[in-house]
Amino acid sequence: MGGAHGNPEDLKRFAKQLRDTRMQVDQLGKGLTRTMGSLDWNDSVKTKIDADVSAVVKGLQRFGSQLDEHARAVDTKAAQLRTYLGR
Repeated sequence: MGGAHGNPEDLKRFAKQLRDTRMQVDQLGKGLTRTMGSLDWNDSVKTKIDADVSAVVKGLQRFGSQLDEHARAVDTKAAQLRTYLGR
């Protein structure tokens, strides 16, 4: 039995939420990087924290890219569903 189940508008809202989250993730990473770079502090503890923050920021960047990919996929699915449902 064929058919479609879903609401294109719900999917569009979810895609927007994914993009908004991407922006928040980007801001978080930039803020951490900016703050760490502005600190007048240089010892082994800061070196360790710098390395850890750098790794976290790279992870956030990967996560942000994944959010973009997911948002595009959800947008595509919403458009397909809208066409199928004739909306």
